[in-house]
Amino acid sequence: MTPRYSPAELASALGLFAPTEEQAAVIAAPPGPLVVIAGAGAGKTETMAARVVWLVANGYARPGEVLGLTFTRKAAGQLLRRVRTRLARLAGAGLVPGSGDIADDPATVSTYHAFAGNLLREHGLLLPVEPDARLLSETELWQLAFRVVCEHPEHLDTDKTPAAITAMVLRLAGQLAEHLVDTAQLRDTHVELERLVHTLPAGPYQRDRGPSQWLLRMLSTQTERIQLVPLIDALHARMRAEKVMDFGMQMASAARLASAFPQVGRQLRERYRVVLLDEYQDTGHAQRVALSSLFGRGVDDDLALTAVGDPIQSIYGWRGASATNLPRFTTDFPRADGTPAPTLELRTSWRNPPRALHLANAVSAEARRRSVAVRSLRPRPDAQPGVIRCALLNDVVSERDWVADHLADIYHGARSEGAAVPTAAVLVRRNADAAPMADALTARGVPVEVVGLAGLLAVPEVADLVAMLRLVADPTAGAAATRVLTGPRWRLGGRDIAALWRRAVELDDRPTRDVTTEQIVAQAAADADAACLADAICDPGPVDAYSPAGHARIVARVRLRRQPSYKSRRRLASLLTHEGHRAPPSHRRQPARLAAVTVSFSTIRQKAQTRSAGVIQTPRSSLTSHRQPTGPRRRARPNPSPRGRRRPPR
Repeated sequence: MTPRYSPAELASALGLFAPTEEQAAVIAAPPGPLVVIAGAGAGKTETMAARVVWLVANGYARPGEVLGLTFTRKAAGQLLRRVRTRLARLAGAGLVPGSGDIADDPATVSTYHAFAGNLLREHGLLLPVEPDARLLSETELWQLAFRVVCEHPEHLDTDKTPAAITAMVLRLAGQLAEHLVDTAQLRDTHVELERLVHTLPAGPYQRDRGPSQWLLRMLSTQTERIQLVPLIDALHARMRAEKVMDFGMQMASAARLASAFPQVGRQLRERYRVVLLDEYQDTGHAQRVALSSLFGRGVDDDLALTAVGDPIQSIYGWRGASATNLPRFTTDFPRADGTPAPTLELRTSWRNPPRALHLANAVSAEARRRSVAVRSLRPRPDAQPGVIRCALLNDVVSERDWVADHLADIYHGARSEGAAVPTAAVLVRRNADAAPMADALTARGVPVEVVGLAGLLAVPEVADLVAMLRLVADPTAGAAATRVLTGPRWRLGGRDIAALWRRAVELDDRPTRDVTTEQIVAQAAADADAACLADAICDPGPVDAYSPAGHARIVARVRLRRQPSYKSRRRLASLLTHEGHRAPPSHRRQPARLAAVTVSFSTIRQKAQTRSAGVIQTPRSSLTSHRQPTGPRRRARPNPSPRGRRRPPR
């Protein structure tokens, strides 16, 4: 088929910039397998969307026959919006073959895992896998694995805790699934490894001492893994019984389905005639097997299959991804005559000035020589040189001041001239460096937003919300209760908090003499009751121990029975976190702070938008890694009730 339109003609008809020569070569490549090495800022998303437009305009496929796969939902949404916008413009220009409405035949763009899930829902019974199997979240998977470990009937020769064993089981199960290895293949590997370690000729430093410590540790690790095999089998059996699966099992099942049943791939190739594989350098072994079985092996040269990636940007090696999948694409997806798939490059960076590219190419030279050879990036035509400034200073405080002064000069200079204020980003290595950097910029009058969960937790409104949620989940959480009680709604001072704690200790009626064995065991139990601020609020004691205003606030809305229980603590937690009247402005900690502890996320979003002139990015961290202050230690006491109380805080 001879193309009717060139990439430049389509760009002109759609009111877009004309593509460069290297972009036009990718856009107008004939149908068939193709791999594109796209550097950072080379416009790969725009080029992929333009290729879809070119294929649809020239009659190679309809919009509904387009399939795009990427890793994240955000990237999938961006690619889908780009493709739909371009196709809508194409239809508006009257360049779409046929008379159908493209809205009735939309393109499909999803993540790799979502695609695998759809594959199992449609064809999973061939394995068999239940079509209605539910995907577990990371937390649900950990809880299920922990139960399996705790209920395991056999003895494990280890000194590790159940939580540590659970982490090892999940890590090994994920690696086995990613590499399509069954537990039966793992059972006897330590025997062969032990034979090799002890029978192979000794090295120059092992002839008198025997195997090195490194080899012995490797053998011990492999032997330890063998003990986990029954736990992994039990976990998989439990997941099958409950009709659930995790991401690793989902992708491994899709790979086995695609490789064992060729009719699945044949049906998909009939449905989709254009396939885009984004970020292919981050695919793992299971994804490589699944995709090559469905769309590769040289069975269809008319299928427009395009993989795009950059080995230098591979970031998922920790979970089994391999950047070498990108050069292997040429042989995994050959043409029908056996010749490797062609390779094209996008080396022009539209994002960076020449000086920045020169520096980046010099820094990444060693990385570009590893495993997969990648050529250096080139600047865009007529690009300004750019400015690179470096400073070698005595300490981190001087570095912080130097960066803050530089950004403050740019910010205030733009405002004084009435020009648009440019945005800026400051990258830090540690979460702990973000807050001081934000303070330095704020002191110079530069609005700042700290990006990342660790920075978000420092926002007072979010810290109040976290404390509220922690208190609802665990009414004995002293640090969370202290923040709520001293917050803008309850406004208790240090004297009242200290009085509440003394009252909590008084209520802790644990005997100090003549303690029985049963009482000692109850005090040491994980679910032993403990004195906490919730007990004291339920029964505050003498009025003169508190300030008049503080005592009035304590008893104003808390009307619980004198002997508090866990149920009353739950009710108390709901009272402490109930959104009620707002505090007077004079009692608020900050002008923009909400008085109630329950925080509106729309307010947080609005405040974040007002601070968006400067951005500080920090590495991602989990909510559970944020350490709250522990507060006063609490003593355990016997539990008089047969039902367990909440465990004392760490």
